[in-house]
Amino acid sequence: MRAWMVLGVVALLVGCGDKEPDGGAATTDGTDGTDGTDGTDGTDGTDGTDGTDGTDGTDGADGTDGGDTDPDADGDGSPASEDCDDSDPEIYPFADERCDGVDNDCDGSIDEATAVDATTWYLDEDGDGHGGPDDAIVSCDPVAGRVSTGGDCDDSDPAYHPGAPEDDCTDPEDYDCDGEVAWADDDGDGFAACEDCDDSDAAVSPAATEVCDGIDNDCDGLLDDADSDVDLTTRRSFWPDDDGDTSGDAEDAAMLACAAPLAHVENNDDCDDSDPFINPAGTEVCDPMGADEDCNGLADDADPGVRGSSLTEWFADGDGDGYGAGTSTLACVAPASGWIVTDGDCDDSDPALNPGATEVCDAADTDENCDGLADDADPAVDPASLSTWYPDGDGDGHGDPAGATVQACDDPSAATAYAATATDCDDSDAAVSPDADELCDAADTDEDCNGLADDADPGLLASSASAFFPDADGDGYGDPDGEVAACDDPDGSGGAWISDDSDCDDGDAAVSPAATEICDAVDNDCDPSTTSAGTVSFDPGTGVLSDVSASFAGTAASVAVTSLSSGTYTFCDDTFYVRLSAASGVVVALEGTGAAELSGAGSVPVIDLGGADLTVRDLDIVDGDGGNGGGISCDSGGSIDLDNVRLQDNSASYGGGIYADGCDVTALDTTFDSNDGGVTGGAFYVNSADVALDNVTLTDNTAYSQGAGGFLRLGDLDAIDTTWDGHTNRATGSTSLGAALAVLYGDVTCEKVTRGGFTNNVAANTYGTGGLSWAPQTGSLLTNLGCDWGTTAGGDDNLYYDLYWDNPSAFASSIPYKVDDGVDFECDDSVGCYLIP
Repeated sequence: MRAWMVLGVVALLVGCGDKEPDGGAATTDGTDGTDGTDGTDGTDGTDGTDGTDGTDGTDGADGTDGGDTDPDADGDGSPASEDCDDSDPEIYPFADERCDGVDNDCDGSIDEATAVDATTWYLDEDGDGHGGPDDAIVSCDPVAGRVSTGGDCDDSDPAYHPGAPEDDCTDPEDYDCDGEVAWADDDGDGFAACEDCDDSDAAVSPAATEVCDGIDNDCDGLLDDADSDVDLTTRRSFWPDDDGDTSGDAEDAAMLACAAPLAHVENNDDCDDSDPFINPAGTEVCDPMGADEDCNGLADDADPGVRGSSLTEWFADGDGDGYGAGTSTLACVAPASGWIVTDGDCDDSDPALNPGATEVCDAADTDENCDGLADDADPAVDPASLSTWYPDGDGDGHGDPAGATVQACDDPSAATAYAATATDCDDSDAAVSPDADELCDAADTDEDCNGLADDADPGLLASSASAFFPDADGDGYGDPDGEVAACDDPDGSGGAWISDDSDCDDGDAAVSPAATEICDAVDNDCDPSTTSAGTVSFDPGTGVLSDVSASFAGTAASVAVTSLSSGTYTFCDDTFYVRLSAASGVVVALEGTGAAELSGAGSVPVIDLGGADLTVRDLDIVDGDGGNGGGISCDSGGSIDLDNVRLQDNSASYGGGIYADGCDVTALDTTFDSNDGGVTGGAFYVNSADVALDNVTLTDNTAYSQGAGGFLRLGDLDAIDTTWDGHTNRATGSTSLGAALAVLYGDVTCEKVTRGGFTNNVAANTYGTGGLSWAPQTGSLLTNLGCDWGTTAGGDDNLYYDLYWDNPSAFASSIPYKVDDGVDFECDDSVGCYLIP
């Protein structure tokens, strides 16, 4: 771990001595200045004397300048009159002569034998590259027939010369001219000099043991660690010193060796061998990592030897604003949470108050920046916090924007002559200011100083305004929901806005308190206490309603006979005694509101359609009586569409509720109750048309022979969630078939989604069918999908059978069936009935 330390660098200054060939030249030494009188040829002796006065050497040099007639240009101590090259400080009289082709010593000769780098050339008579001591010549240049290497002890025999081999220990000759012979044993260790690598030490010989001592003890050319024969007991332990601080790493294994291996030392007292500043000789200092620099097991504040200069002065910062207060403490790290290095806080309980805060204007005159001054008294107050004060001539608390202003924290005057705002639009009238209410007035005064007056001001005081109501439909009655409080007519027309607020529909001029109430689900006369019961309205398809109540104003004793036109008739909450007719091609809709019903008074059919298309919604059709269709009769290709209709207590020879010849019948959410067919079809009689029933209930309808609950011939019937219950055929003979439903020559589907089926239906004789009688034609199909068939714990409540399959052409006789509830089965025209797998 790297410690934080400061390393000092000491500069070493080295001085070089001057050459002084003659005493007077080196006057820069100061003390030698007196020699100037001896070595200077100048005629002005006084100048030489002046040189002695200089204590800093510079004046001594001036003494030399007294002989300006013989200068020393290269400063080598020899004047130009003596120097053979006064431009080169290396050339002067008595300089060392060198072999360089130059007259260095100015003696007139070049590269003579006296040159300090001249070579000695020896005569080599035996040609072994080494010359003998006789007849040597010194010269800068090579001498023919001579060599530069001497030392030959026998220049007549090339076997003798320095470095010659002496391998034969039996040969007494000194071949290498070192003054010794190979076979001598000077140290008496039993080995001749040619065998002994150190014949001066009896402990060194080929028979000695190699030990760690830096010597080749056994003369094998290897020593200490390089010799595998070294005595291992003489090795020492060395530990890694990776950081190079001369302290080894105690955590790594020691290495045994004679000498310290690379990056190893002979100690293991380093506690961090990756940082050269951490070792027992290190100095403990505060550092961000908490390192133990002196390896004493303690770090930073825990180490009493930590360097004091590395400690930090800490102050408690109670409010966390970055400035402390109170008595400080010295430590490497903060002694506790909330201690910092900066002090000077004047209120250590409020983080907004400290020397780094900005002085701002405030109501309490707080000294935010801790300089002893606050608000206007502090020249450092933030100019942005100053308020601009405006003269307030009328004393309403709002200043005049055109007056002379003053910048200050607080009101600059003792009285109320100034205000903090410049929003007064009339500083001469205390009733006009931003605090005033905008009022309606003839002069359109801007009382609240927002630049708007009267109706143009959305802040107009409503109580000062008049109420105006829109009359969008121009019927003279205003819309109460569109009230506008205004000073003047909002559009200035005097007609579109009025003071009346009694119109309940300001988008329809036909609706107002002056209108007549009609049956249209609308409060035409704007009187909630008035209803439209007993009225009838008509819409020919234009959306414009008319009151046609007079055409339907019949009584039980004298029904109203009315011919219908194409359009929608709405009957309101009453019983209407009527006989209604519609010609072929007419498309008419009859709708009811409340408890509206159409009645034939037990004497006439209610609706007779000559091929018209009829839709009936939310109406009851009751007490009709006729030959074909007591409630509704239709022929010649019209249609009947019922939605939430109740047909009750209607009677006819055919189709007590409905008679339809060539007219399709559709019924949704409709009830057929207690209707009677004097011959056939109590609820309905349909021929050559289709019937679609959805969520229809047929109850307690009656007929003489077939289909008390309904009769269909040459058409298909599709019934979803439809129930036939409590129907009765009165005939006692074999014709009493299909009390609930009789279908001849058509497809039949009964599907139960949530409810539906045939229950509690009765035929008058034991051969009769209480449920469904079906006589198919070729290709006809009867499908039952989960419908109920009156199955009870004791038997079956459809008397006497559930289903009568009548097809004599396929069998000798027809087949009656008892059917379980909730099964899926089919019947076709050829094989009868069977379960759907």
